[in-house]
Amino acid sequence: MFFDTLSSRTHLLKSIVISAFLITLILIFLPPEKTLGPVIKLVYLHAALVQTSLLLFVTAGVTGFLDLFLNRKRLYAWSMVSQKMAIITWVFYLLSSMIVTYLSWGVAIAWEEPRVQMSIRVFILSLVFFIVSVWLNNRKIGDIINIITAVLVVLLSLTAVNIRHPNNPVGESESVLYAIAFYFVLVLTMIFTLQLMRLIFKNTLEQKE
Repeated sequence: MFFDTLSSRTHLLKSIVISAFLITLILIFLPPEKTLGPVIKLVYLHAALVQTSLLLFVTAGVTGFLDLFLNRKRLYAWSMVSQKMAIITWVFYLLSSMIVTYLSWGVAIAWEEPRVQMSIRVFILSLVFFIVSVWLNNRKIGDIINIITAVLVVLLSLTAVNIRHPNNPVGESESVLYAIAFYFVLVLTMIFTLQLMRLIFKNTLEQKE
């Protein structure tokens, strides 16, 4: 049993390292774009992080919803781990956003940009809700909080308008290379996050046993 667990953990760690290495490799060798120059590399990482985080928020909401009706402790554990990873990924998205904004517009935080305001609201809202959920330590309330968080995050994201922020930097690019590179970075970011989440989930279950 111990060696099976060790092997599984080693496999997860390997996949985490490999996916991180491949993301780094793609971004290093991705040529500068004619408009954004080398900043395009950070833009793609920034976009991959926000898409991954949104998916994690939705995952937390869906697994929380399923736990309400199926009453499975593992579903609740997945919901909480997904929520935790969503917030962590969102923090990295915010940090990358500040770097990209500074390099592109000369300011770290463009307060007048609705999407920036949305990003900060999502962070505060999700963090407060998560802290309340952990503090109350009640499965059903935790599930409901994660469902509400998922709905609010999706609504805030969909209703945020853009002023200077491009609507679709990937779709607006004329080069197929950049589109392919972005989707590779996106998939690898999701794999990296999923495997890290599985590792946290495994450690959480082992601590409770």
